Amino acid sequence: MSDRVKKKWLAVGLIWLGVVLTTFYNFAEVDRINALRLQKEILGMDARFVTANKDPIEAVTREKALLTHSVDSPGMGLMTLENKIDLISKDCGFSNVVVEDKIEDTESQDAEISLYLSGSLTDLVRLLMKLQSEMPYTSLKHMEFDMGTSATTPQFQLIMKYRYALTEPGTEE
Repeated sequence: MSDRVKKKWLAVGLIWLGVVLTTFYNFAEVDRINALRLQKEILGMDARFVTANKDPIEAVTREKALLTHSVDSPGMGLMTLENKIDLISKDCGFSNVVVEDKIEDTESQDAEISLYLSGSLTDLVRLLMKLQSEMPYTSLKHMEFDMGTSATTPQFQLIMKYRYALTEPGTEE
């Protein structure tokens, strides 16, 4: 083969190499563009969903905020909780209420509260309803009662879960 034919074949080979490389580059670009289009479509659907459901989303957000008690420290939250439980229980007809709290892990931001009280079942139901409406950040985990042999009123033990959220210093609610 002559030198001229070799140069022509080299030129043809380089042109085809360019065509093949350009084709692979185009495939990669098409895949990237399709992924971006899909992401844009998903984001658009999300935006339309949020716009269409703005009021229900805000209601759920407000409701979620009620399920945690915003406090500066766990100790202050427990002291506030104990005072509020004492007031509500007195309002419901209980006089000797003992409240014990136990924070096992400050990372989980919840505590276990034990209430020991004695009174009527009607007063207990009223107390539970008030606690649920006025303190939604507490929930009943376990309840025991004992009539005893000589007791005229039953003794109750309520174990409740208290959920709190630590507020950042300097924030007002």
